[in-house]
Amino acid sequence: GGRVESFDLDCFWSAMKTMRTPWSSCGTSFVGNTGSLIWSVPDARICRRQRFHCGRVLCRVELGSDGLVDVAVVGAGPAGLSLAAELGQLGLSVVCLDQALSQPWPNNYGVWVHEMRRAGHEDCLAHRWESTAVYLTPPMGSPKQVFPVPYGRMDRAKMKDKLLAICERDGVRLEHENVSHVDQTASPYFSVVHFGVDSTLRARIFVDATGHSRKFAKFEPGSDPGFQAAYGIEAEVEEDHGFPLGEMVLMDYRDDYMQGSDYDRAEAERVPLFLYVMPTAKNKLFLEETSLVASPPVSFPYLKERLYKRLAHMGVTVKSVEEEEFCLIPMGGTLPVRGQRTIAFGGTAGLVHPATGYMVSNTLYMSKKFASVIHSKLSDPDKTADELADELWKEIWEKTFLRLRDFHVFGGEFLRRRSSSELREFLHAFFQIPIDLWTQFLAFDLLNPFDRVRYGLGVFFYTTNRIRALLIAEAAFLGRWPLLRSVLPLQDVERREELNIS
Repeated sequence: GGRVESFDLDCFWSAMKTMRTPWSSCGTSFVGNTGSLIWSVPDARICRRQRFHCGRVLCRVELGSDGLVDVAVVGAGPAGLSLAAELGQLGLSVVCLDQALSQPWPNNYGVWVHEMRRAGHEDCLAHRWESTAVYLTPPMGSPKQVFPVPYGRMDRAKMKDKLLAICERDGVRLEHENVSHVDQTASPYFSVVHFGVDSTLRARIFVDATGHSRKFAKFEPGSDPGFQAAYGIEAEVEEDHGFPLGEMVLMDYRDDYMQGSDYDRAEAERVPLFLYVMPTAKNKLFLEETSLVASPPVSFPYLKERLYKRLAHMGVTVKSVEEEEFCLIPMGGTLPVRGQRTIAFGGTAGLVHPATGYMVSNTLYMSKKFASVIHSKLSDPDKTADELADELWKEIWEKTFLRLRDFHVFGGEFLRRRSSSELREFLHAFFQIPIDLWTQFLAFDLLNPFDRVRYGLGVFFYTTNRIRALLIAEAAFLGRWPLLRSVLPLQDVERREELNIS
């Protein structure tokens, strides 16, 4: 079958921790500093551009006599590096440490153009499509829907180079070193960061931006997350692939290629997968066979098998593969323990969208706001490290954002329990509601409870009776108070919580 039959979550986190050291074999690399677990064969162009930064400290911060800096950030993925760059621009003394600093970011980041514009990084798009297409199998309306919502592919080399240049300009110290441990008992005013062979530094604020490796941040007990799994290829095909070049395919849930036998039809219903397509030329494109969310996750060999079976049915023959990607993203699950001295950011902080897997552009945007908050909190030299951390955690997961995450977590849990036909029925309704609502849902932007109610009622109105019944049942027996409070005005939620009403 397609799903991993036995999946030990503790084993997964343990493997993530022990594999923090980058390794390479036959051109394959593991990078553990991003928001997901990725194996990727990077193209030579990216390696050549970023090898320039390998093993060198771009700019050394002048430490005080006691080796004290304002902020130490561990992890130089999009979250850690963008936060370090923003902090440097505000004049703080910052050190960013990552043993994988010289490695290219492996992810093929797909982003909504308006989100990148909001974050101030629209210039770092490698490709842009002016419209977005979705394919759903009839009888759920037309098999294809096209929306005038521009979509982009991040130029990961350009984005990383841009952030590194900002760090160099503003005096951020970049250390190509592994952080072994952090001592938070030596002083109430700083943490002692141990890195490299026998080096240390002291930081008033310590930030864990190591993604889902959970190397330093502590997490609350609770339910296991779902997982988005994807197998992707950057490919050259024999002939014209047939996808319009000005249009990216966000989701192709058609399963006509799985109708050849009773077994195939049952598999297609049991393991819902979609194709994600970024066409860049008539004979070149990035393809990804994706499981939206499942627990346990769908295996990579199964995803690869389904991708090539789909392509064969479409008459698309792969001539060569320039890049291969294996992506596993934990979604939902528990949050870090808020109030701990270690501050989490990016994937470590649970900022991955629990229902869609999106994170990078929202994190780039949040890094500006969070850096500003850190700057203001550090203005008081008498605050202890624990006092600073407590105030910063309240800013990362302030109540409005927590209520929004409750809403998204319910959505993710609902989707991961659906069969293929149920999922298509839900998505048919999802894409019938106003574009501003579903794009805000995908972008972590439904901050107003009233908009979340509009979104929910819209999906309920357009969907089938089967999905309506499932939504009602799961809202009543599984969503309960967390779901209800996510759609109530915040002052009403606070009043109920003060009265211990649940």
